[in-house]
Amino acid sequence: MTLMTDRRRWDDEALRHMAERDDPEAAESSMNARLFAELQAADGDRDALMRACRRADLRRVELSLVDGGGPDPALDAYMELILRSTPLSVYDAPDSPASYTGSLDSARAFVSKALPGFWVSSGLSALTGYASLGPDYNGPGRERLFREWPEAECPCDWSEDLAPGDGIGRECRAILTAAVRALSHLHDLADAARYRQELRDGAAAAKATWDARGGLLVHPRFAARRDR
Repeated sequence: MTLMTDRRRWDDEALRHMAERDDPEAAESSMNARLFAELQAADGDRDALMRACRRADLRRVELSLVDGGGPDPALDAYMELILRSTPLSVYDAPDSPASYTGSLDSARAFVSKALPGFWVSSGLSALTGYASLGPDYNGPGRERLFREWPEAECPCDWSEDLAPGDGIGRECRAILTAAVRALSHLHDLADAARYRQELRDGAAAAKATWDARGGLLVHPRFAARRDR
């Protein structure tokens, strides 16, 4: 698969997410269906349960950010919990969270904390409040960024355009929405890496049971008997 094909695929995923947001009920239903399936698949594995909840939390915050409105202290508290990787279901409102949804400096500070090494570009016009952000592969943290955000597995950037209806808050929300989508992508990258490692571990375990003398797959217990 070429790099262009990879990036087109990620763009398609972004378009699907944005199309879902035009139908909030469908978006909520899709999110809950995936969460339920992942909780079932986790089968009591605490780490898998936490990963499923994290993915749903990021999606829920994204949907809240694009829903409109001005500065929102409750949503600011959620953004603080996202920074702390605390499940939103375990809601313990932080004391005096930064005004992420009402201050450009705070919105950009969120990106600096959640996505260190990312560049941010944003603005507000008569048509839209918009933002783009992505890894600064030319900056001082480029080695870490190349490792954590492989170019072949990431879009060029994460962008958001929101109707400007309520002033500077729309630009703040555009920045935060793009950041949350980038965090969701990082979450998926980690899941993919974990799955590849499980496959490698499975292959190594299978190789350990391979009888080198006959090239036959043998249960380790029986292989030990043959070696006597």
